[in-house]
Amino acid sequence: MKNHYLVDGIAALLLNLSVGFGVASPAAAQQAPNLSPNNGAAASVRLVSEEQAQANTIPVDIYTGRGSVIDFRNGEVIAYIQLSDMSELVYSTNVPLESGRSSMVVLREIEPLNFEGQTTAAVPNLIVSTIDLEGVSRTYIFDLHLKQERPSGVRGNGIAIVPTNVSPTP
Repeated sequence: MKNHYLVDGIAALLLNLSVGFGVASPAAAQQAPNLSPNNGAAASVRLVSEEQAQANTIPVDIYTGRGSVIDFRNGEVIAYIQLSDMSELVYSTNVPLESGRSSMVVLREIEPLNFEGQTTAAVPNLIVSTIDLEGVSRTYIFDLHLKQERPSGVRGNGIAIVPTNVSPTP
């Protein structure tokens, strides 16, 4: 368990250094950087409006050897995560969930594992519950697609959930 938090801490540090916008609190998330499609930062991930993400199951591509992010850039913090199939995927968060400050999940493919009694899925899913500044809880469902080919464009890095007034990426 200690190694899990050490890995999460290192991953969060590296993500904050490389991405440059680690979220320290829900209030800080409200003052997110310019995420318009004309901003270079927006091109790193596919933007999905919070309205679309709440109404639909959102596909996330995970490429061998790469981390794929689900980044909540809408001021919500992650309260709960459930990964349906842990035999080929692992996740970490930018800070421990218990801190109440986590806003990003990083997913990685691993070598297949056999767990006694564990079921597997051709398309596993990830369920994430969040809480906003007013204390409203929301649940998001993501279908996780393992990809062997080389990623193209923004689909290879993951997604960002953005406020409805920000234009999503097609």
